[in-house]
Amino acid sequence: MPNVTRSLWPKEITPEIVTPLAILKPQAEVLKDITNGILLGEVSVSQDAEQKKTYLTLDIIAPELGNYRQQVLRVSHEAGRSYPAYVEAECIGLGEEVNQTNRAATDHDLYNLVAKVLQSDAVKSLAASLIARSNEITNGR
Repeated sequence: MPNVTRSLWPKEITPEIVTPLAILKPQAEVLKDITNGILLGEVSVSQDAEQKKTYLTLDIIAPELGNYRQQVLRVSHEAGRSYPAYVEAECIGLGEEVNQTNRAATDHDLYNLVAKVLQSDAVKSLAASLIARSNEITNGR
């Protein structure tokens, strides 16, 4: 009988896994492209040494409105480990509490949670309002 070793590891373990920062940064850049620069995205990273956590926030910025800034979501994870990551987005009811609805065990899970936030009605309304107000200022010049 041939010696065949069957993998018992989950299919989510691949060499293509990326960090939460690598997921959020391109989304910030895409926002500028799809709005022709009317809105900008910015990702900031902070550390809490006491709690040994890393926090990443994704903000929408409207330069025409005095660089008005609104946080869209925040991702947290243990310092030194990218996963599990937890998404907080008040706009869709994902709060600070740690539970299964805001937990991303892998980058695939995080992509899905971030997409859920970015495609939410709350974020659509925010972007539409900021674009409309920015256009009003630009067209009024």
